[in-house]
Amino acid sequence: MKRVSLVVTVIAAAAAMYAVITRETRAPDQDVAVTVPEVVVDTPQAGDLITSPLTVTGKARGFWYFEGVIPVALKDQTTGATVAEQRLQAQSEWMTEDHVAFEGTLEFTAPPSASGVVVIRKDNPSGQPELEASFEVPVRFR
Repeated sequence: MKRVSLVVTVIAAAAAMYAVITRETRAPDQDVAVTVPEVVVDTPQAGDLITSPLTVTGKARGFWYFEGVIPVALKDQTTGATVAEQRLQAQSEWMTEDHVAFEGTLEFTAPPSASGVVVIRKDNPSGQPELEASFEVPVRFR
């Protein structure tokens, strides 16, 4: 019985994580719900070999921004250390539930490890844990 309970817990946790980065929407004239990602990263792509400076582009739903800014970090996947961090400016009006483009550059010195992760964080000035969310893109250092 414990084994089944653990599987259900893991599945529930995975579903909750997925719900954080996607949102189900329904067009007024459609009966079918569509899952829309809350964050889409155009560059870099998962597994890309990166060098400095790194251009980060994509889009996030407006509620991921605060005052038109979205935090982005590059972390060493082995140690968890922050290699670079930047607050990227929204490219258009951010007070919307629609996607808003972001673009920026991270300058860094590559760490000794081979792998890292670009982390797009939901800006959360309240500090309330239940409002925290992030989206990660695994990358490789050159």
